[in-house]
Amino acid sequence: MIGLKKSNNDRRFNSVVILIDGVRYILKNPDSEDDLEKIIEKNYKYIFGENSFYFNFKRKLKSKSGIGSIPDGYLIIFNSIPEWCILEVELASHPLYDHIIPQLTKFIRGIENITTKNSLIDMFYNEIKTNLILEAKIKKKIGSGEIYKFVSDLISVKPKIIIAINERTNELKEAIRDIRADVKILEFKIFRREGISEEIDAYLFNPVIDINNIEKPPIISKPEEGKKYTEEDHTKKIPENIVELYNEFKEKILDLADGITIRPRKRYIGFIAKTNFTDVLLQKSKIKITLNLKKGIIDDPKKLARDISNVGHWGNGDYEINISNDENLEYIISLVKQAYLKHK
Repeated sequence: MIGLKKSNNDRRFNSVVILIDGVRYILKNPDSEDDLEKIIEKNYKYIFGENSFYFNFKRKLKSKSGIGSIPDGYLIIFNSIPEWCILEVELASHPLYDHIIPQLTKFIRGIENITTKNSLIDMFYNEIKTNLILEAKIKKKIGSGEIYKFVSDLISVKPKIIIAINERTNELKEAIRDIRADVKILEFKIFRREGISEEIDAYLFNPVIDINNIEKPPIISKPEEGKKYTEEDHTKKIPENIVELYNEFKEKILDLADGITIRPRKRYIGFIAKTNFTDVLLQKSKIKITLNLKKGIIDDPKKLARDISNVGHWGNGDYEINISNDENLEYIISLVKQAYLKHK
């Protein structure tokens, strides 16, 4: 049996009690915002659902003028449409008008700044890439290895801002009424079992995300609104010498073997065997070539390939080569061939 009733016996705590099969759990106020934040982080899968991922990096969201604030955490939630959230943890005992409105306003101004957005993309990407288990889970969710593209597309959309607080007060509801953002309140209460020395807690909260709205099926990194891109989309604004260099590079790649196909995407041109083995990004003064090889798996005596395993980038793989002429083209093709042999 679960029930709620008033308690008059212990004035140290608020007056709400949970009764579970005759065992009393008494409402306990968090000792601090940090205490509440740690509880939410530890239990985030129960609060936001199995399709959620919690990120605890601390970075100020700065506006163009340099004013900003540091959120308590971030979430990526894979519902039918994936979304990202900014988490702010508060205590109802604090002066909410004086604190909440300035804090949320700084978040909003910060994420409007393109420099801050790019920094967030790199932080999410690096956090995922440095955790092999997390990386594998995200790849499974998005149905591809294009994590940077997924994160970039995700951060281009405005986030939810979730305020986690131990009591949903009228003051809080008034304080967020005029905020220009999708703000949700997570009321999170802590109850401690009565009558024993061991600290056994129960939590009561209201879901702010539809955790039953799971992906069906998980099509996260969709082709860009169905548009089919062409090589011309990539070459039309590029200087002639770079286009000629690309065509020479392309011919040598296609000569590696039969069955290699070219798939232009929005941001780059992919060369595919069973999967992408090299991707090309055309720029006005050079060509960026990404090799789909894991860090450490390359024979590159000239050291032309740069390790980008911890750097945000378009394309697949952990190595990048920049070329602006055909001086080392044959050698570069030999590096590309290594990637081809891994994915043929």
